[in-house]
Amino acid sequence: TFQTVVNGKKVESPSLDSGYVALKNCKSGDQVEIIFAMEFEYVYPHALLDASRGMVAVRRGPEIYALDQSWNSSELVVEHLQIKTDGNFKSEIVKDLNGLEFIKVKVNGSSLVVDRSGPSYTSESKTPREKEIELVLVPYSRWGNPVTGGMRVWIPKVS
Repeated sequence: TFQTVVNGKKVESPSLDSGYVALKNCKSGDQVEIIFAMEFEYVYPHALLDASRGMVAVRRGPEIYALDQSWNSSELVVEHLQIKTDGNFKSEIVKDLNGLEFIKVKVNGSSLVVDRSGPSYTSESKTPREKEIELVLVPYSRWGNPVTGGMRVWIPKVS
């Protein structure tokens, strides 16, 4: 969906002509804005893609977001994080080290609390505890800014 604004005034129900917005009564010097709604959404992989089954990605318009270690607590391990898809997206405009603005988003998630004691493999099944946390995602293009660290685009979904 989109919104059309001419000289600061919203155009109600603009007409479309072959996929283009057709504006009448515009003259040279008029300021025309086309505002595209770009809401955050979850993207799900095809059911036959084994490597990403049970995972989701986050997209806003054409941009894919990533779970970037450098924007989350240094105590968290990216591979232990899971995303909850039942909450709201909380976005805010931030600046990178060069002063360039971009939008980061926070979502609800959890971190697996892993008991590292004992052998790596056993005949007993141990279910790790989960700790509720807030995850920070940034545009994939911003990965490694300010520092390089772990990153995930496909994030395991809390079941």
